[in-house]
Amino acid sequence: MNVLVGVDVGGTKTVAVAAEGVDTPLLGRQAGPGAAVQPGRVLRSATTIADLVRRVLAQAGHVSADLIVVGAAGAGRKEERDELARALRAEEMARSVRVTTDGEIALVAAHGEGPGILLAAGTGSVALMRDADGTIHRAGGHGWQMGDAGSGYAIGRAALGAVSKAADGLIAETALTKAILDAARCSSLSRLVRWATAAGPGEVAGLAQVVQDAAEAGDGTAAAIIAGAAEDLAALAVVLAGRATGEPLAVALTGGVLLAGSPLRQAVSASLEAVASLRLYDGTVDPALGNSTKDLLVTVGTTLLRVTLLATFLSASQASAQDLEVEAPPVFLTGIPFTVNVTAPRSLDTVPVTLRSATGTELGRGLLLPLESLSFDSVIVRERSELPLTISAADGTTTVTGPVVPGWVSILPPLIAIALALIFREVVSSLFAGILLGCFFVVGYNPF
Repeated sequence: MNVLVGVDVGGTKTVAVAAEGVDTPLLGRQAGPGAAVQPGRVLRSATTIADLVRRVLAQAGHVSADLIVVGAAGAGRKEERDELARALRAEEMARSVRVTTDGEIALVAAHGEGPGILLAAGTGSVALMRDADGTIHRAGGHGWQMGDAGSGYAIGRAALGAVSKAADGLIAETALTKAILDAARCSSLSRLVRWATAAGPGEVAGLAQVVQDAAEAGDGTAAAIIAGAAEDLAALAVVLAGRATGEPLAVALTGGVLLAGSPLRQAVSASLEAVASLRLYDGTVDPALGNSTKDLLVTVGTTLLRVTLLATFLSASQASAQDLEVEAPPVFLTGIPFTVNVTAPRSLDTVPVTLRSATGTELGRGLLLPLESLSFDSVIVRERSELPLTISAADGTTTVTGPVVPGWVSILPPLIAIALALIFREVVSSLFAGILLGCFFVVGYNPF
């Protein structure tokens, strides 16, 4: 069976789930601290994710997976996604690793491959839209310092500001003061100031539920904060709808501060229903809600496995191996490890790829996703008879070959260059001779 692991990475919580196939029971579920990706701190996120993946694999009774897909908050930029993917591949927990955003995973869960809008608000906030042409548009999601309007962090930050204003007499007294002090476990405003100074975005976002509870209890200040957040969130969906044409688009709501029945969700829904170009999505973002394991239903990690991956991972592919882009050394040194990189074009479906020697020995296998690269590391050729290498994918094969020279030959060019430099006291000519000798080996001892 193919072992698949999905990881939903948020700002306050990270959840990993494992399964062995389509519509099979989940073999494991593990939750851990938030690990949202931040520029310059990707390795810290990777450490948390790797620990969680190992725990869920152990729970599932496996040491490694065939595929790990990570939907991470804060991974909107390609630089962070690529860095996180490299860090996770270095952990050697799976044959293939793919990193995308948590929002894009949820967009697929809500609307499949069709047009629609996803409005997500947790620690941060973002709106994503797929139009009729399949193009994905984005609004928001610029981080807690530059954006995330209407998010849990924005609500928590507004509540802290309201508490300080009430203390200064700038606004009327509010029930938020006691509620926030209790939630932060602070006995006074001065202690709350110290707490807020040291608190991270996830901790501030945790105050959002306190604000929603106060608004539901009738506190005017809390209600005003929720109303402002709802207006900000609805604006993200409205601006995206303005970029689309045709039928009204369905808007799916998801995220920790937009739970069913919450004051914020009700306010956002009311705002969206008043927009002619939008309609509310009447389903749930998580397609696994029909299952009986209730404690697994709230994780987008389930969505990763059951919607985005499993259907494509095990589906029959019509692509050919001839479509693959293969990168291999121009010359093979016997006994010296090398890497073969296989890249899929956009048109290629998700396919399993196998690398074999000419003698039939399997040198590696993995799962190749569209526009992703699959690396076969530490490949070793010991004899010329093992070439050409064959890459099998779907219903076709492609080969990799080249000159084969003994591994010890690789040290001759630098040794010759050093020896000539010492004998003739001429560095440039000696280096040129070493380079010329190396080229002679690369072209298979044939200077012509």
